[in-house]
Amino acid sequence: NKGYQLILRFRIADAATISDVRGFHGLQVVSGFGNTDISANTQAMCGIGCDGTDTNIHIFSRQVVTGTLVKIDTGFSKTLNHEYLLTQERLPNSNDVVFTLKNLTTSTVFTSTVVNNSSNLTIVNHRNNNASNLSCGFEIQRQELNLSE
Repeated sequence: NKGYQLILRFRIADAATISDVRGFHGLQVVSGFGNTDISANTQAMCGIGCDGTDTNIHIFSRQVVTGTLVKIDTGFSKTLNHEYLLTQERLPNSNDVVFTLKNLTTSTVFTSTVVNNSSNLTIVNHRNNNASNLSCGFEIQRQELNLSE
């Protein structure tokens, strides 16, 4: 397996609090999410996000289309105007992906490791308001993907 480091600094920029908002930031097979919860997507993925019923941001990891979804609660609220720095790293010849998510608004940090050996993934940033009329969005301040052999 090749290694990588994904760095993403972003701010949740919804027009107002949207209880059913769902989103994903990370690496995924190119296919998109549509208007469904992230958990309903069966594609390989490795990143952070939230389903409509979630109150917090979670780590999402699925190795293959038929693989089991791993979903880990970070404890960070999916509320608007919070700014985050995500570092997601996998060393070469390893299946361990280390997540470090820092809430820059509150200066708190969450770290976790998941197993994910998926390949041919691309950067995906997605946020959806489901049936709400309120605007949802995110501001990306930095996005970087470094690959290693």
